[in-house]
Amino acid sequence: MIRSWPTLFLRAVSRGGLGHALARIPVYLERQWSLRQFDRRYHTRTVDVRPIDPKEVVGEGARHSSTHMPTPQEHFDRMMASLPMSPQDLVFIDIGSGLGRVVLYASTLRFKRVIGIEFSRRLHTEALRNVEIFRRAHPEMLPVELTCADAVSHELPREDTLLFLHQPFDFEMFQRFMLHVARSLEAAPRPLLLVYCEPRHQKAIDESGLFELLVAVGEPGDASGAWRIWRTLPDMGRRPDR
Repeated sequence: MIRSWPTLFLRAVSRGGLGHALARIPVYLERQWSLRQFDRRYHTRTVDVRPIDPKEVVGEGARHSSTHMPTPQEHFDRMMASLPMSPQDLVFIDIGSGLGRVVLYASTLRFKRVIGIEFSRRLHTEALRNVEIFRRAHPEMLPVELTCADAVSHELPREDTLLFLHQPFDFEMFQRFMLHVARSLEAAPRPLLLVYCEPRHQKAIDESGLFELLVAVGEPGDASGAWRIWRTLPDMGRRPDR
């Protein structure tokens, strides 16, 4: 894991210069401490900052993927507290579920179902282990469905759904994912919420014409977290039988 931090630092330098990268160091340290606290408590292994290896993925999207970055629980809790709908009315899907940290958070809430979609076979296998370890501490947790698949082609459930994304892929792939969502909504109009953590490619969502922005917090890289919450436009969520 440590070997990836220099890569992230150099990436920050290329994006904003040395001053910008140095200012980001406290953000990284704060997040790392928070992430490690979770694993110490539950004996899971969900902290892994590593670029995706093209040899380990399902589909052809490796060159469009981002470095796997876990989500701090305090950020997730703030996002869930801002939802305009009750979790019990929604299926929760983590797009790019990685080592399973976010689906573990969601499994302790009252969602109808909890699903993780991850195209890295390595991350998917390790996530299955983390779910079983976490279950020992939380036997009351919801069942978690983990699928190793390409999110831009994997069929979405035809139920009211929350799509959670923590910067899973680049702008081009995000556009393809929005087309996939559009086809799913055309086949089965229904309400969808889209929660996007570290929203660097929110333009792809705005340009899709599918969603209205409900909540906007922070900017990518903020220590306290940055996220957006969208909901499908009324016409997209209207079922024919209503």
